[in-house]
Amino acid sequence: MYISISKAAYMLGVSATTLRRWDTRNYLKFAFRTFGGHRRYKITTLLEITGQLNNDGHENKTRQVQKVQVVSYARVSSSKQRHDLHRQLQHLQSFVNSKDWHLLKSYKDVGSGINDKRKGLLQLIKDLPILQPQFVICSYYDRLSRFGITLLETVCSLFSTKIITTHAIAKEKQSNNQELVDNIVAILYSFSGKLYRARRGKQQICSP
Repeated sequence: MYISISKAAYMLGVSATTLRRWDTRNYLKFAFRTFGGHRRYKITTLLEITGQLNNDGHENKTRQVQKVQVVSYARVSSSKQRHDLHRQLQHLQSFVNSKDWHLLKSYKDVGSGINDKRKGLLQLIKDLPILQPQFVICSYYDRLSRFGITLLETVCSLFSTKIITTHAIAKEKQSNNQELVDNIVAILYSFSGKLYRARRGKQQICSP
């Protein structure tokens, strides 16, 4: 798979200008040019060198083994829980540090777990083919999504990425009854919020 110079720069954490400079200095050559003259880089090559070049384009001799590349995702249901969101992010960072992994990027959302239009989650999915992390880490499966985990796992598997949780309570170990109750509560909470906002909007329209 080949990607544009802007995506390659994002993947390596440098600017497109830096990549052009590396090309002229033969530090990192692109795979080919399109008919329009645009550079294309091979993803597998970028994955091999990720973390092995410094900002000057020279080989980083201090790095012997490439660390496991991961991304993290945290979510809370409402703005009143933002303090918990911060704790989640800290917990995920500590987990990554304890494993001596490399955290490529963190994603976060404030919203319902049944909302499939969360900006953080959508951005994570869009970044998968670019970053291709080995793991997507969240505290619990329901932080990532209340429904559709199997679908998300399938999408991640296309890029050899796995979803893992930091806590011992795995999805498959939860009782069916408890999981059903949790999902019903999440649905009621989400739709009651939508109903409240809809009624409030009508009241504002009707008020003089």
